[in-house]
Amino acid sequence: MPESADVVEAELAEAGVEVPAPTHELEPEPEPAPVEVPAPAPSRADVGRPDQAEESADRISRRSRKAEEREKRARAKESSAARAPREAAPERKRGAVLGFFISCWAELKKVNGPTARPWSRPPR
Repeated sequence: MPESADVVEAELAEAGVEVPAPTHELEPEPEPAPVEVPAPAPSRADVGRPDQAEESADRISRRSRKAEEREKRARAKESSAARAPREAAPERKRGAVLGFFISCWAELKKVNGPTARPWSRPPR
């Protein structure tokens, strides 16, 4: 294992060898010059003054206001058309037998059936 310079110097001094004093002191390394880094580009949020951003957000242009009104009228027209009563579908001409079955089916849809099933098993 290598020995440090201090250990070697101490052993030489004990042995009676005259060790010359160091002729120069260790000088600290000079610090490197600071490197100037350019500032990053401003974000979109930082562009402009904050008070200007609030003013422009509050102010609505006439064109956008008109567009909103137009969209609102179009939505109201669509919703009123959807709420309007629909015309009944005209009766289709069918044969007598098919017409009878269809009328029976329509009548059965109107009637509420019994709550108990008549063909169910009796309880045990």
